[in-house]
Order: sequence, then structure tokens, then C-alpha cells
Amino acid sequence: MSSSSGNNQAAPFSIDQLAALARLDFGIFAALVFPELHDGAQMIPAPYVNLMAEALMSMRDGAEKRLIFNLPPGHMKSLIVSVLFTAWLFGVEPSKRILCVSYGDDLTRQLSRLTRRVMISPLYRRIFPKTILAKQAEDLLTTTKGGQRLATAVGGTIAGFRSELTIIDDPMQPDEVASEVKKQGLRDWYSGVVEQRLVPEGAMIVVMHRLAPDDFTATLLEKGGWFHLSLPLIAVEEITYTDRSDRDFWVRKPGDLLSPGWTTPQAVDDIRRSLPKEIFEGQYQQNPQFGGSGICSIDRLARFEERSHYELIVHCWDLAGTKSGGDWTVCAEFGLTRDQQRREVFDLLEIIRVRVELPDVRELIRNQDRMQKPALVIVDGVGIGRAIVQELSREMRHLLPGSSFDDQNVSGLKVRRFHNAMPAMYDGLVRLPTTMPGLESLLAEFAAFPDGRHDDQVDAACNVAANRELIIRRARLFGERLGRIRPIPRVVPPIPPKSRDQELYDRRRQFRD
Repeated sequence: MSSSSGNNQAAPFSIDQLAALARLDFGIFAALVFPELHDGAQMIPAPYVNLMAEALMSMRDGAEKRLIFNLPPGHMKSLIVSVLFTAWLFGVEPSKRILCVSYGDDLTRQLSRLTRRVMISPLYRRIFPKTILAKQAEDLLTTTKGGQRLATAVGGTIAGFRSELTIIDDPMQPDEVASEVKKQGLRDWYSGVVEQRLVPEGAMIVVMHRLAPDDFTATLLEKGGWFHLSLPLIAVEEITYTDRSDRDFWVRKPGDLLSPGWTTPQAVDDIRRSLPKEIFEGQYQQNPQFGGSGICSIDRLARFEERSHYELIVHCWDLAGTKSGGDWTVCAEFGLTRDQQRREVFDLLEIIRVRVELPDVRELIRNQDRMQKPALVIVDGVGIGRAIVQELSREMRHLLPGSSFDDQNVSGLKVRRFHNAMPAMYDGLVRLPTTMPGLESLLAEFAAFPDGRHDDQVDAACNVAANRELIIRRARLFGERLGRIRPIPRVVPPIPPKSRDQELYDRRRQFRD
């Protein structure tokens, strides 16, 4: 680096110096190569690009093995990850084997063409002179060192290809998110094909905008083990981001735009007004909302903020006997109290949701009964529930099968029960909490019913709501027998202080007496 006489400012880097830095730092490489794909236009600086580069470099260094990026449309997420990062990685490791997946063939081929365009550019060859493409097929780029970038669409064939890095970029189109068949197909293909083609020490990146509460990002986060970077278009809370050396480099405050250099507040307002709320919140704010089937209006479900004194507790179980995958075993715990109008209402206090084998289901019901001492335990009486009811009813006199309320053989029972439950849940006779662990999952089930992937939580909650009055009577009956009633304390109004005239009158009476 040289400086001119009488000037303390550093001279600009030469192209060779920038190339040397680009070999070491992906963020520098991205900014340097960006004009190659945009007719010479420079990348407008944005802190979120540096943040993504830091996360990707952490993966390159081995600190992270699973990354999820959630960003709004139009913020170069595919360009940064599927194009520029794969090209840089080939420069650093020419023998790398990379699998790139997107929702359709057109997108995968477009991203592959852009990657090839970067790698055959004179600038790239200057930065990485030892990385040379030997084959340039539309879906497969191969280096002379044996590295490969295979591009395929969701559901495509990748037999025989072992990936060291898998990038899943926009695996689903927005118009497919309402289809549970499409969502489940993606999940099955990922677990049955994509995961199996990753080498044991391989890494994986998912980049997408949120589409629904139960979208692909939600599926992966539920499994755990992923580093999740969610970047809404408009910040909703203050967050300080640090680099790999734990130094603060970006403080984002509520209301800050993700890319103020090329997005104006007016443009954001125009986008917000032009889209339904759930689409803007999901795709742009990474806060997926409940569009759902339309049977249930989530906003109309009654809520409570603080717990009250509960006269009695009711457990309602929806059972499954599969430990790995499949449906969940669910217990909905309700408390009976009175609202401000003195109506008897059920508040949902907790949802227990586990995948366990049948013997463990029995013990789980017993343990919850011992700990919570519910006045009534309701267990669905079909399938595996029938055997459990028969066994546990010998020791739990307050256990009732679901058939006590419904004919369990009626076609469409769950949908009918759902419809019968909605009036009580809309009118505040059965209330959901405003905050609770797992609340988002519960609301997602309500929004998607009956087309959702799971309905176990909904079924347990609706069983109580649809049969509220009968359950109250049965719970009081068994609760009194078992001593599990907790009477609501009567509020005695305070006695007002006596006036001076009253005190004088009382003293005269005492004197006369």
C-alpha cells in the first residue's frame, strides 16, 4: 500500500491485493465479483450481506454444520449463497462436491448458469487461477480437480452423488404452501434422499423466505441442531450482531430496514398495502401467519393473559403409539374458573406433546394424574386408546373414554367436533393463553384444520370445548369424590371505617348499657 506525498489517506488497493484478500474472505469476493453479473454495477453495501458472509465463513471454518437463512424476496439470497458462495468455495477447495436444490428446473439451471458465468470470467481466473472448469453441463459443473456442483429440482434424482455441502434454495413456491401433500412430499424427499446423500461430516445450508408456520424451516427447527438467521425486512426488536471474533459490527433497531441503501420506506409501504397480511408477515417479515383452511378464524379465538384460581383441572388425551415420526400423543390441560361475567370457563393451561411408545403412554397418563391431580381424565376411546382406557379405568375412577361424549364410529367425527367447539372458543367459554410454550404450533394446527399435517392438539382441545357443560358436571362429580375440588375463594368486601358520628353513637350506647 502506498501513499501520495502530503496526503495521509491510504491509496486504494490494487487488483492483485484485492484478489489476494478475496481468496481469504468470501465477503470481499462477493463484492468484488458482483459487477461481473450486473454489467459493471457495484454492490450497494448492506450490513446483512456482511452478516451472511460471516455465517458462511463460519461454516467454511467448521464452526457451523447447519445454517438456515430466512430473508425477504429480492435481497440476493440465492445470488449470495447458491452462486457466489459456491463459486468461491470451488476456488478455495477445487475438489469440493456441492449439491444445489431448488423448487424447479428453471431456477436450478439459472443459478447454475450464473455460477458458470462467474467462474469463467477473467476476474475469477485472476483470483483463483488454479480452479478451472473441465465440464460445463447445464446441471453439472466439474473442475479439473474433480470438484462438482450438481443442480437438481426438488424430487429430482441424485443417485450416486455424495455431497460435502448441500444447499437447499427456495425449495417450495408460495402457491404450494397450502398443499399439505406438497409440504409432506418435500419433507419425505429431504429425509429419504437429500440427507442420505450427505457425507457424515458434510454441511447443509437452507435459504428461503418463510411461507407458513409449518413450512420447511419450521420442520428443520423442530428437529433441532440448526443455526437460524432470520432477517425481517423491517426490524421488530433491537439486535446486535457480532463477527467471528465476537466484535459488534451491526446494531439493528426496531423500524430499521434490512437494505436501506436500495429500499425506501415508501417502497416498503407499497409492498405491505399490495399484499395480504399473512403473506407480508411470512415472506417479508419472516413471521409466518395463519392463512389456513378458513374453517377457523384464529383472531376470533378467545384469549386470557393471566392465570386465575382454578376450581378443578381436566386432562384430555389424544393418543398415538409411535415414537419415531407419525402422530403425537397430546394432553391438553384445562382449568375451570369464572370470568368477569361470572361464567364458568375453561382456560387451556398447558399442552404436553410427545412421541412415545404405547407402554410409555400409560405411564405418562399416570404420572400427569399424580402430579396435577385432575378431577377428570378424558382419553380417546378408539384404536390404541381403547386398550389404555380398559386398563387404566381399573385404577382411575375419574377416567372417561371419549366415547362418553361422541359416537366414535361416526364418519367425519373430528370435523363435526371441531365445528361444535368453535362457538365456545369464539365466545370465551374456552380460552387460549396469549403466551405458552408451543402456542404457535397449536395455532398452526387450528389454522390448517382439517388439511394440516397433524390434528392431535386440535382434537384434544376441541373435545373439551365441544362437550364443555357435560365435562363440567362430570368433573365436579369425580372431583368431590376424590377431593380434587379447589373452591374458588369468596371475596369479602372490606368493612368501611366508621364515621365520627357513628363512633360517638356507639360509645353512648355502651355507656347506657
